[in-house]
Amino acid sequence: MKTIIALLLAVTACAVHAAEEPDVYPCLARDGYNALYCNGGIIGYERVIYKDANGNTRVSNEIKSYQARCRDEVCSSLQGDYVGAGDNGEYTVRRDYYLSWGSDGKVYAYRNGTGPGFGGPVYTPTAAPASAGEICYEEKLADYRKENGEDAMVIMDQIHEWQTQCGLPISY
Repeated sequence: MKTIIALLLAVTACAVHAAEEPDVYPCLARDGYNALYCNGGIIGYERVIYKDANGNTRVSNEIKSYQARCRDEVCSSLQGDYVGAGDNGEYTVRRDYYLSWGSDGKVYAYRNGTGPGFGGPVYTPTAAPASAGEICYEEKLADYRKENGEDAMVIMDQIHEWQTQCGLPISY
């Protein structure tokens, strides 16, 4: 019985976590590499609960992102699966997302089931903040410190969100 309750709690936690993820990630260059990152700075592994062919519940660790390559506006994972359309290049894409263009002509990663690949709207980016780049980032950090104290810890997810909002490449 305890195992069933633990599995139910884990499934609920996964569902809540998935509900918090955005439907679209921008594809950003990082640290001068010749690749675009469309995963919101999410790296590493996550625990996934699934049913196998025999109906048994299993838990596994799966990588959060996959590598994709786009040629002639057709994108495929390195395993050969079709993963959308985009400009020629190398991409790191969040698992359960695919590539397509936004209204600004840039490539974005859309959550499966959303966006133009599923009959939904094309992503339209919001206007950049009044200040952009490092200045924008420093303003957000200063506001955070003012609100939470000078010694308040900032988690990497928050840093990645600020970097994305300010048009900066995501640091790892």
